[in-house]
Amino acid sequence: MIMSQLKLDYYEKPGSIEYNYGNYVAFDENGDGYGQYSIYNYARDPYTGQYHYRLVGDFQGGKLTMRARPIWPGGESKNFPISQCSEECGFGEVRRLDKKQQCCWSCETCGVDQRVVNLTHCETCPFQHWPSKDKRTCELLELHYIDISTWFAIVPITFSSLGILITGGVILTWVFYSDTPLIRATGRELAYVQLAGCLVCYSCAFILIARPSIFTCSLQRILIGLGFAMMYASLLTKTNRIARIFDAAKRTTKRPVYISPRSQLAISGSLIALQLSLSAIWFGFDSPDTRIDEIRPGYLVLRCAMKDKSFLISLAYNMILIIVCTAYAVKTRQIPENFNESKFIGFTMYTTCIIWLAFLPMYYATISNHQVSIPLNINVTIHMLTVDIY
Repeated sequence: MIMSQLKLDYYEKPGSIEYNYGNYVAFDENGDGYGQYSIYNYARDPYTGQYHYRLVGDFQGGKLTMRARPIWPGGESKNFPISQCSEECGFGEVRRLDKKQQCCWSCETCGVDQRVVNLTHCETCPFQHWPSKDKRTCELLELHYIDISTWFAIVPITFSSLGILITGGVILTWVFYSDTPLIRATGRELAYVQLAGCLVCYSCAFILIARPSIFTCSLQRILIGLGFAMMYASLLTKTNRIARIFDAAKRTTKRPVYISPRSQLAISGSLIALQLSLSAIWFGFDSPDTRIDEIRPGYLVLRCAMKDKSFLISLAYNMILIIVCTAYAVKTRQIPENFNESKFIGFTMYTTCIIWLAFLPMYYATISNHQVSIPLNINVTIHMLTVDIY
């Protein structure tokens, strides 16, 4: 029994043993025997012209031994022909098996947003993911927003910074010459409100360029409308005051009501408060948030979740202020020259209307619209304030 067990253990180990007439039996690492095959070539005999089988090799002990060259159609060949119905699929391709012949297939390319799961299946990557270079895994995509180091950010920041400096210089000029007849005639209080609105508008460029978040998106909704409302509400109050003064002078010598600086600030503040109320209503119906837009396959942009229609409704109030202010500018264009500011206000409002007509298609036709408000702010500052500074 011991000898039998030893012989059995020996035969179950990897290797081979010889038996009759030089033949071998081989075993793999699992103790299983290798198959033994004789290889025949069915071919036409070049001498007799008849087809028959001829032994050309054998497979024994896991080793292939060729004893003669196979004869293929076209004569003897040193190369073995490819004996398969399908070629291996290339990079990013999977097999589509033939229903009639399971060993045959056609190759199909996976989609640009799909990864190769195995030889026969593609899988679409989830949202915010994209196939890796080897098409084997899905990788998280980078979210794009305006990079402060690019020209798309440098140009608006430069112009906005320049506008802030100019506006700050105007404020210092107003303070230094606040008691002069020219500055007092222009309405110092409303001028300060107007200049503060310019500063708010210029600062919006920094908010629009910052990485979108709930905080920055909230500031965008508030400050854009607020800045415009501060500028145009003060202009409207000023032109309305001039128009009422000259209309009353034609009928009576009595001084019109609500033309004192305190009354003017109250009227302007009421118009600005209405804009803030509209922003609060907007917050109630549509809370600030961010969203991810797929601009093109594999390219995601992080933006504020702001509906274009809602933004247009928010600016509608400012459009009304601009239209009414322009109407008053037209009405007061023939007043005496000592009220020199009214003509320049009119020129400013005409230019503003043209710029706003260009603003709307630019805003809805471009992805990045933070640069659109800059020309409007620069225009208001230059055309309205430089004459008084001079």
